Amino acid sequence: MHICSACIDDDDDNMETDERAAAERRSKRETNSKRIYEVLKKSYYPQVHTVISDKDLAQTFNKHSTIEKMKAILTGIKGLGQKQMYLYCELGGTFKLLKKKYKVSNKKLDALLRENNYHGYGKSMRNFYISLHDCALDYNKVMYIDISRLGITKIIAYWKDLKKFIVNDADFWKGTYAKPSN
Repeated sequence: MHICSACIDDDDDNMETDERAAAERRSKRETNSKRIYEVLKKSYYPQVHTVISDKDLAQTFNKHSTIEKMKAILTGIKGLGQKQMYLYCELGGTFKLLKKKYKVSNKKLDALLRENNYHGYGKSMRNFYISLHDCALDYNKVMYIDISRLGITKIIAYWKDLKKFIVNDADFWKGTYAKPSN
């Protein structure tokens, strides 16, 4: 089999085009992540100054009360703006409690959510909310951002990048940031 030199040149051109396209996609994602992060940071509302812990987020007395709390949180999330992120963090703490302390399996949790008509809270979503909860424990201000402009879908899509921005801007998110006086 003979391969002509023109065919080899075409392959090289295609490889360069693919690499350029991949670099452009990465650059666009980084730009979008940074833009979304800036919107989130500006949406922090300092009227609420509550410090939370694992105990505060998911204080229940047994498996049944934890499940009831989860149902109340899921009902309360609909249609909120500023308090919505706080409830998502609470939900993550509640999912974490059910999984870790009460050893509720993903299969049982799926069935429980389905039988109560809570859709869209599969294993990966629950893991996202647990990650959000854990982040809020370290970076308290995360709970008090207004996500009504962006919605949770954008935060989920860019969570890995947003979390890096939050960690790199720890002084702000932990509340140790000194705002310059004008």
